[in-house]
Amino acid sequence: AEEYLTQFLIWSKRTQNSKDPDEKLNILRISGGEVFIVPEFVCWMVEAVEKFGLADYLYIWVDCNLSTGVFYWQYLTDEQRKKISGLRNIGFCVCYKGIDEDNLFEITGANPDYFMSQFALHRRLIEEGLDVYSYVYPLTSSTKGLRNRLVRFMELLAKEVDAYAPLRLAMPQTKIYGPTEKNLTPSRRRALENQWEAMRIWRIELLRRFEGSQFKELYKRPHQIPAKNSL
Repeated sequence: AEEYLTQFLIWSKRTQNSKDPDEKLNILRISGGEVFIVPEFVCWMVEAVEKFGLADYLYIWVDCNLSTGVFYWQYLTDEQRKKISGLRNIGFCVCYKGIDEDNLFEITGANPDYFMSQFALHRRLIEEGLDVYSYVYPLTSSTKGLRNRLVRFMELLAKEVDAYAPLRLAMPQTKIYGPTEKNLTPSRRRALENQWEAMRIWRIELLRRFEGSQFKELYKRPHQIPAKNSL
């Protein structure tokens, strides 16, 4: 972790005069493989940041999925988890695999029964006192019943995770990259095309669910919305 942090600081030093604002960000991202396969690394990075005296300067962004999230409690001690949650400048971004059981199988080939367990792990991370965000790639080869499928996904987030969870979820665009283009089957191409319709429906349903209610957070940025609804 200290070596990783040192390399990050060297890069920051080299780019401090860059005209590109993205190169001057003080965000250190821990990503995959999969972070929760070795959850100790998150704690080691927190310790390194504190040792270097950078706790008020750096923001640690932990990008992970919800398939191995249970390892966070299996392999970290109470003291380690307390150290992580005690750092002010740290956020966790979890990735949902699909918008429903069939979509999870289509995207990953995993057992559809796993779908619901993602929500429980998401909620548990929030209850741990962590600042948790989420995202899903809305890739589906079929638009049949798409609105109902997305509404159910939104309702599951609100019920099984937190009322604010839909407002803290992003739907990033999936792009075609050179090395993977040769693997695009007709169904995968349809999924790439259908992502735009899914994003459109999601925005409409967010408005339908939250506009004109007690949720004034609809027009705030995700980081301005609490991870846990106090209502």
